[in-house]
Order: sequence, then structure tokens, then C-alpha cells
Amino acid sequence: MIEIIKLLLINILCINFFGFILSILIPAKNERAISKLSLILTGFIALHILILILLYIFDSFKSYSIYLFSLYRDMNYSFQVALIWDTTTIVFLFVGSIITLLIMYFSSYYMHRENGYKRFFNTLLFFYFSYNLIVLSGNFVTLFIGWELLGLSSFLLIAFYRDRYLPVRNAVKVFSVYRIGDMGLIMAIWDLYQLTHDNILFFNINKEDYFLNYFTAYPYVGIGISIGLIVASIGKSAQFPVSYWLPRAMEGPTASSAIFYGSLSVHIGVLLLLRTFFLWKSLWYIRLFVGILGCITYFTANKSAKLQSSIKSQIAYSSISQIGLMYVELSLGLRWLVLVHFISNAFLRTYQLLVSPSVVAYYMRQQVYFSKFIKIQKHFMQLLPTKLFYSLYVIGHNEWNLDYIVNKYLFGTIKKVGRLLKFINERTLLFFVIPLFILSFVGYILKLHFPIAAQKYFSSVFSCISVLLIFRAFAERYRPIFILWLMMMSQLFILISISYNERFSIDLMLLYFSGIFMGFLISIIVLYILKLKESDFFDVNKYYGHIYEHKWLGFIFLIGILSFMGFPITLSFLGEDMILEHIHLNQTLLVFNFSINYILLGITGIKLYARLFLGPHCKRYHEAAIKSA
Repeated sequence: MIEIIKLLLINILCINFFGFILSILIPAKNERAISKLSLILTGFIALHILILILLYIFDSFKSYSIYLFSLYRDMNYSFQVALIWDTTTIVFLFVGSIITLLIMYFSSYYMHRENGYKRFFNTLLFFYFSYNLIVLSGNFVTLFIGWELLGLSSFLLIAFYRDRYLPVRNAVKVFSVYRIGDMGLIMAIWDLYQLTHDNILFFNINKEDYFLNYFTAYPYVGIGISIGLIVASIGKSAQFPVSYWLPRAMEGPTASSAIFYGSLSVHIGVLLLLRTFFLWKSLWYIRLFVGILGCITYFTANKSAKLQSSIKSQIAYSSISQIGLMYVELSLGLRWLVLVHFISNAFLRTYQLLVSPSVVAYYMRQQVYFSKFIKIQKHFMQLLPTKLFYSLYVIGHNEWNLDYIVNKYLFGTIKKVGRLLKFINERTLLFFVIPLFILSFVGYILKLHFPIAAQKYFSSVFSCISVLLIFRAFAERYRPIFILWLMMMSQLFILISISYNERFSIDLMLLYFSGIFMGFLISIIVLYILKLKESDFFDVNKYYGHIYEHKWLGFIFLIGILSFMGFPITLSFLGEDMILEHIHLNQTLLVFNFSINYILLGITGIKLYARLFLGPHCKRYHEAAIKSA
């Protein structure tokens, strides 16, 4: 039975992935072929899932952990790809297949003759592959691959109308929140590996006493792992205090809003907590924290939902509030209720988003023709004192100012620190930073025998230098090539800091370096070509929209930036994951600097790509949407 299940699960992923590749090869003008291919693929996957459900029932509801292969293996580490088959997998696969099939059919008509029809279906198939990979992931490494792919597909769908200011700006904003969540997941994965020195399977986590001895010996590590997972979940599921990103993600087409932010993508954080429930179940204070967080999110989102002027924003906040209730249910241990709640919420939000244009038209007619028959309904909030009622009204209407608070006190603080580092310029880079890296690298190659205490000191100093460099790159707004150099050197200093922390094979260092260097080389060449073609682009203080005239340059530049970020399709991801395992449990500063570097590197790279290639075109002879569009 397990072999049949394994074959069907592999088929789902392979059909999805190769279907995505095939959709890229279809000419953009052939809308019928693109939509038919997407419908056939999703229908075939839905058929596989139906067969799997029947097998699950026939097999007496047994769960399995399925090992596929190892991408890399050495004496101390194995990069394993594994799947899991259980009730949670079935529920999320079933809901995902039905909703995706409906959205594909709806989009084939809704997006007809839309500029970017093919790009929309390509991105939907890419998203569906990412979603299936996350749902089927049997361990944290496999889940993190899907996690990153989902973040990229979110950015591409929000910025679908890439010639407009707001969609591009909001896409960068959402991607930034996603990266903060990634930091929590990275810290949790690192803590788990250092605790067990093994690739943790979700199948083993479901054994209630699996982590009992570990957490008894290292109680603070258990707290760190749980908080990391919760931070990752909050970022993906738009819980308090980052709830504001979900309404801003509705800038894409209605169909993508329905499948992404109404039904599937927004529940991935809940899936993560479901997968790891038995890991933090025994920590009562963590469960209490999850419950309180869910209650706060429910109250704030519910209030904001009732005061939004946009129907999409109303639906977004309504979905957030229901996910807040799912957190409360999880804290109470009602996992079966969470699955039922997920099914109902996903289908309801998909339906609401798809019919929202018709509902708006209906209410407009009702206001015009039947306004005198509409009775104003009283709400229990009106029983509050007048000043308190109006204060809650204003705060709820302003979405609790969460967007302003996060931008000012988190990203704003990082920008301020970056601006204080103006002494890091081209000269500093050329005469201090690069020579320092060369000296440290030569010392590593020659295997100079420094005292162990000195090596630990070098490791901490180099990691702090990498953080300063990426802070400077994050705040820079004028010189794109200088930003790329800062990104490159920050990555190299992270690499050398970990190598001094624990000596490992030079092959591992070269694997990581090759991914970084290829990303840098591709990106820098594209910028020089763009400089030759366009005289007015060398500034990242505004959006230029060069992808309108240079589509291939934009695509190649994005690939280079993804390699910088350690994206799953690049060598730097494999090297980055393996190098992370060489940071020890008592080296919190080093792993924190590594995570900060990883997060800000991705945000800086995507922001650079968005500024240069997306947004309204800088040339006045092209049509440009108004800034508020």
C-alpha cells in the first residue's frame, strides 16, 4: 500500500512541476491552449487525490513517512527530501485541488484578453506546486523549499499589474513580512538540528513523548523553537501585529486573491502549527500565548473588517479573524476542529471573493432604489461609552495603525542604522572590506593555527561586519551596483565567519560561493547592459518600469537576485542550509546575524529588482497609471 501511495504522491508533484514548465513554452497568444493545459493538469491531480482518499479509507486511516532521496550527504549531514501522508495532508490536498480547479476554470474566462494572461497561469501553476510541496513535506528542509517558493509566487501575483505603483509597492511590503517569518523558521530549524543532530520528520513529531527528554534537558531551547515556529506562522497567516499585509495583497486579480489570500496561502501558518503541534503541546505557556494571540487577532481584525470601504479588504480581515479563532482552537488542542474550520473558511472566502463584483453591483442598486426600506441595525459596541466607541471606530478604520508601527519601528530603524553607516562607501569597500576578506580567506586556506578563543572571536566579528554591510545595502537608494557589491561582500563574510567557527570541507565552501558568485555575476552584467541601453536608470529612489522594454533583462536579473537570496532553485540554497548546521547551540549571536543577513538580503534584492524593472515606466511616451491605481 505504501508503494502505491508513494507513487501517487510523486506523480502529483511531477505532473504539477512539468506542467508548469510546459505552460511556459506555450506562446502567449494561444490562450485556449494555456487554459486547457492548466485545467487538465489540475483535474488530473484532483483525480489522483480522490484515489488517495479512497486508499486512505481502505487502509484504515494509517499514516506514513515517505523518504524520497538525499540532495547531499556527508559524514555529519544529510539533505533529505521526505513526504508525509496523514489526515492533515489529505484535508489540505483535497481543499487545494478543488479550489485550484475552480479558480483555473473561472480565470480562463475572467482573464480573457488580459495583458499577462499566460504569465498569470504560469504563476498559478507555480503557486500550486509550492502549495502541494508544503502540504506533502515530511520534514523541515522539504517544507522550507516550498515555503520559499510560495513567497516568490505571492510576490509575482500581487505585482501582476506590474505597470502600476501600488501593486508593486504592496508586493515588496508583503514579501518583506514573509522574510521576517522566514527568520523564525530558520531559527527553529537550526535549534532542532543542534538539539537532535538529525533531520526531524513530522511523522516523529506526532509521537507525543519524542521531545520530552530533549526539552527536559534543554527547556530554553524548546521555548526558542516554539517561538520561532509561531513567528513563521504569524508572518504567513497575517496574524497580529502584521495583519495589515493581507488586504494589501489584494492588489492582484480577483482570481489570485481568492486562491491565495482568501483560501489556501493564508492558512499555511496554521498548517505549520498543526504539523508541529506535539512539539509545543507540553509547554503550557506557549499554548497560552498562541490562544491570546488568536484572541487579539480576532478582535482587531473583526473590528477592521466592519469598517473597510473595499469589499476585498472586508473579506481579507474576516479571513484573518477566523484564522485567529483557529489559533485559539489549536491552543485548546482541538486539531480536528481546526481542519473543519479550515475547510469551511477556505470555501467561503473563495466564494465571497469570486462573487464580490456582483455583490457590490447589487448593493449599489439596493442603495439607489430601496434605501428608504433599509433599517439601521444596532450593534453591541454602541452600548459602550461614546468616547470609547468613537475611539475604537477611528482605530479600527485605520487598521490599528499596524502598517505604520511596523514600518516605522522595524524597517524604519533598520534604515536609520543603515544611514548612519555612510562611512561604508566604495573606497571603504575597495581598501578595507575586500582586503580583509582576502586575508581571512587566505588564513583559512593555509590553515593557520589560531587559538580556539581567537577563532571564535574572528567568527563573531566577521558575522557582525556582514550585518553592517547588509544594513548599509538596505538603506542605500542611489547606486545599484554598489548595493550588489555590498550584498556580495556581506554573504562572503557570513561564509568566512562560519568557516572560522568550525572548519569544514573546502568543497562545501566552494558550493556556497559558486551560487553567490553566479548570482552576483549575472546581476552585475545585467546592470551594465541596462546602463548602456538606458541612461536614466541609475537610481533606486523611484520605480522605472524597465521590464516594459527589457523583459529578458528583467527575468535574468531576477534569477541572479534569487541566487543571492539562497533561493531553493540555486546552489547557494543547498550550501547555505549545510553551512547553517555548523553553528553550535551556544552561538546565538552567530545564528542571529546569519538570519538577519538572510532576511535583509532577500528584501534588498527584491526591492532592487522592483525599483529598476517594475512600476510605472519612466519614459513619458508610455502609458502610466496614476499613483493611487
